[in-house]
Amino acid sequence: MMTIAKESTIQRVRWLLAELLVIVLGILIAFQVDEWQTDRNNRISERESLTSINQDLKIELRELEGLTQTLHFNRQIWLRMMTLLRDNHNPSEHDIISTLERYRGRPLEPTNSAFTSLIESGRLNLVSDGDLRLKLVDFYQVKQRRLHFVIEQHRDSRDEYIEILLMDIDFKIDPEYETNLDYARELIIPPEKFPSHPSLQRVLVDLDQSYLNLIRRIDETIAQMEELKTMIELHIDAI
Repeated sequence: MMTIAKESTIQRVRWLLAELLVIVLGILIAFQVDEWQTDRNNRISERESLTSINQDLKIELRELEGLTQTLHFNRQIWLRMMTLLRDNHNPSEHDIISTLERYRGRPLEPTNSAFTSLIESGRLNLVSDGDLRLKLVDFYQVKQRRLHFVIEQHRDSRDEYIEILLMDIDFKIDPEYETNLDYARELIIPPEKFPSHPSLQRVLVDLDQSYLNLIRRIDETIAQMEELKTMIELHIDAI
């Protein structure tokens, strides 16, 4: 009788252990499935975020390339003005109009809204590639801010140089200027009043150097952005 009871107890213990094992395995499987689902959702979010960052990056590249073209164009205008002064040419009203009136400024405020959103939401760690994550932070929070600073410095210098250049020139603004902002102006300039002091030539040379430095920095930034874009696209393909 005791033998039967003992065997029954052993059998119950075995069943209890089996049930516990099933429960533990079920919990572990549930955790694994949940972790797998979380990781899958994170990878989907990562792909979407990087795709958006890449799209913004392409727009920024086009903006910088357009800015470079504008800077090259404006530099040629200033080179023409330097040539007129260096040759002691007494600029005619037509010369001045064709030089100054073609001048255009191009505002640039490139901001990668997708990357900014990733930072502000505290989800930067969604980017699973550590090197790519560091590259994004380095570019958008360091290199791009430095470029913006250089652009603003150039603009400040340019505005100062323009003010010096035009200090003896009277403008008659087109009545429609405030509404259409087409830069249409009529210049009333006695040719003999056009400033041609040697110091003005120095100003023009300095501004030309500012153009060259800014164009060089933008070209470097474009190369960095192309490299970053390639890294993003490779990582998207690998996800």
